[in-house]
Amino acid sequence: MKFKSKLGLGPMSADILDILFDYSDRRRTQIMIIPSTNQVNIFGGYVEDWNTDHFMCMVQALASFYKFADVKVCRDHLMLGNGSLSKSELFMDISEGFDLIHLDASDLPPEKQLETTLWYIRQCMDYGVAFEVGTDINNGAPKFDADQITRFLDPICQLQTPEFFVHQTGSLIKNTQQVGTFNEELVQQVRETIKPYGVKLKEHNADYLTLPEIKQRRGLVDALNIAPQLGAMQTEVVLEMFNNHPAIHDFIDQCFSSFCWVKWIDKPIGEYTCKELAIICGHYNFTHGSYKELLKDPDANELMRGVLRAKIFDLLDLYMEGLSEDN
Repeated sequence: MKFKSKLGLGPMSADILDILFDYSDRRRTQIMIIPSTNQVNIFGGYVEDWNTDHFMCMVQALASFYKFADVKVCRDHLMLGNGSLSKSELFMDISEGFDLIHLDASDLPPEKQLETTLWYIRQCMDYGVAFEVGTDINNGAPKFDADQITRFLDPICQLQTPEFFVHQTGSLIKNTQQVGTFNEELVQQVRETIKPYGVKLKEHNADYLTLPEIKQRRGLVDALNIAPQLGAMQTEVVLEMFNNHPAIHDFIDQCFSSFCWVKWIDKPIGEYTCKELAIICGHYNFTHGSYKELLKDPDANELMRGVLRAKIFDLLDLYMEGLSEDN
């Protein structure tokens, strides 16, 4: 089976991408890295300003260095409503060797979602690229509609079975917390509906789960995506380690003025400190000069990476334990 991993992980920075390869190598386990088009795209995303080619050059270099790493490169949220730009992103991903592409039609009118998704699936099939389907506008209040799911999957699976079908489960991220509630009954219904198609169920927004919450998903959810939590971890480590650095306030101010925290908060702005907002959205600002100033000293940078590596390894071990059927 090509896709054995149960974890999709956001490459929120060059440091995190390196740590994810290191984890796969040391643990001898497969993982999926899931860059969105906001993070990495043909023009350059917010992660290291990488365009798709630069990102894949980094991936290939890490794959050569970490000999035992088993990392699948999976495009997250290729939005299909951007016309020629969406098509350009698709063909760039295919040419650069992505293993899987999430075809997300949620930015299209409902009547155009299936037809457009089918066109993109045919392109993936022509080049032997796996795909993931399912719209994912998440509000933490999932609804189950068996007829809607079957109307969507029937024509798709007549072409080719997707690797994953994405559906809301009740999870929802706000601030740096999991504020959603896993709807086990609904997820069981979704699973029973898609079972005849032989497609695996994937949950997005699965950050900040406890071990019991992860175990609750066993036998119901086949794979989970985690991304913002990794970026928040790096920001928190940096803010703690460089609290007295002259550039720390510049970085916090940059995070605040970026307004990248807006979609993640659920309280009035006056109830947050600037530092709290920085932790929420710091990863969007790692390319800013103030952040680079904090890590200019090579020894301090290496120390930060070591602390972050340990924290991410602990987090991924937690998820692996929770999802393992052997525990």
